[in-house]
Amino acid sequence: MREKNKILILGMSEVQAEAIELLKVMGHCVHTCASYIGVGSEISDRYELIDIKDKKRIGKYIINNNIKLIYSVGSELAIDTIIDLSNKLNLKSFYNKDIVNVTKNKILLREYLGKNFKGNIDFQIIENVDDYISLKFPFVIKPNDSQGQRGVYFVRNRDEFSSKYYRSMSYSLSKKLILEKFIDGKEISVNAHILNGKIIFMAVTDRISWNNLEGGIIKKHIIPSCISKITYKRVKSLVYRTIKKLKFDNGPVYFQIKIMNENPYLIEVSPRLDGCHLWRLIKANTNVNILKLALEHFITNDISEINNYLYKEKSYELKFLCKKPNELLNNNDFNIEESVNFKKMYYKEGDTVRPVNGIYEKIGYYIVEK
Repeated sequence: MREKNKILILGMSEVQAEAIELLKVMGHCVHTCASYIGVGSEISDRYELIDIKDKKRIGKYIINNNIKLIYSVGSELAIDTIIDLSNKLNLKSFYNKDIVNVTKNKILLREYLGKNFKGNIDFQIIENVDDYISLKFPFVIKPNDSQGQRGVYFVRNRDEFSSKYYRSMSYSLSKKLILEKFIDGKEISVNAHILNGKIIFMAVTDRISWNNLEGGIIKKHIIPSCISKITYKRVKSLVYRTIKKLKFDNGPVYFQIKIMNENPYLIEVSPRLDGCHLWRLIKANTNVNILKLALEHFITNDISEINNYLYKEKSYELKFLCKKPNELLNNNDFNIEESVNFKKMYYKEGDTVRPVNGIYEKIGYYIVEK
């Protein structure tokens, strides 16, 4: 009998738990590490409380437990640890450290792409509240190095800038902010999978935010996207030109893109799966499990999952259930459609909602066919 691979997943959240569950179905032995106990601990073969940024302790854990591969889903924080330890311990990795350092730094990404890159956005870097603002209002203010919509605000005028500057800066480790031209249009997510520099799978989903909240907090995702055929071609061109420029050769790549006048503009890009469970939504519409595709490609170079492609002439929505941080969960607060394809709650009845973005926290989600 073939020996199981020992795989370490960094993080124990619901997103990581989905990967843990699938890896176990695939016959692997799964370990997990995180700074706090999450649902992933319940289904792992073994877990230990270690901060995923603590490379020294994670490295010792890998050696002591004969771990063969390290992986994480939807986490920018985990990628840096995975790269450094994979290089140090001679483990397989999809990632290039130099390029990842660019994608996780909003300023470096804009500068690396350059002003002549079609789909890049006009921007300005600031470090002090009194810095001269050359960008025209309105614009979006962001911490240079945060993730998950933390510290992202829409700014209409100078008065709003003064208040939102300090709130945004509180999320920046580098103490730098980036101002970006506001792209007034719909937002989409793109999950692509790359093999030897070529796009072998791409799914576009509409990304709908809560209208009454700042920071682009996500309300739901919809597949298929309602963008036009010409916009789709331009989106695919932007995706291809970006992966070529960034030298993404293999594995999953996630994009956030905004559309204005049928032209796509790059908001963010990262060599990973999304953190919104979109693999379930995409599988409902295409029959391709991009989480399985990513894991099998990573572990055994198997990309046969794309052969399951079967497009369905149906629309599906992934809707998030949200509450304010520090509130108690009461399931009676939500009115969920009866025709639910899938539903998952992150908390139990009566639990206190943990602050993550500090505005409106995801406490679960469900998928419906429309």
